Amino acid sequence: MEAFSLDFKFKGDRNYIHGTDIYTKIMQHLGKAYLPVNIDLSFHKVSRNNLAAELCCINEPASKIINPVSVFKFASNSDKYIIKLTEGSGIVKERYEYDEDKLVEPAIFKEDEKSITLHSSPQYTNIEKVVALNKALLNKLFFDDGKWYFTRIAITKDINAEDVANIRLQLINNIGSKITKTKFFFDEREKGYLYFSKV
Repeated sequence: MEAFSLDFKFKGDRNYIHGTDIYTKIMQHLGKAYLPVNIDLSFHKVSRNNLAAELCCINEPASKIINPVSVFKFASNSDKYIIKLTEGSGIVKERYEYDEDKLVEPAIFKEDEKSITLHSSPQYTNIEKVVALNKALLNKLFFDDGKWYFTRIAITKDINAEDVANIRLQLINNIGSKITKTKFFFDEREKGYLYFSKV
């Protein structure tokens, strides 16, 4: 087992750690040592503190963590791994600027296709782009009260490492207006799935 910690800044005006930042921090930590593929990242609760993490091979004895903030599963070479993240004692004290409205403003929404498309810009990471676009798409399709939360992403490899000209998302499944599954494409190549829940 490998234990490590992840320190964060709040994104924009949010007062919780954003899923896109958790994804990016984990990928940076794993780096070239693992080159993760078949990634499945899920979020189980909101955290306002920095995170403690445990990385284990799937074949190792199960971690004692039973109520994680987030779970990151991936494969590397012929092994499968799991990272469980829990809320640490370190309080997040800083934040950084993030203009989600500016990011999604140029996107093209097609109601009949339940899709949204953006000509990509280098200012934001790919994970930030797809999550912001999905939120914008869902807000255009569903109008009842509540707040959308990014709850899961399933991809074959790190999407932040890719150079992308166009990003397109298409809603493919929803349970009412509370739980959704969206497929996303980079330059019309299917990349994975995003899951959101409304609370």
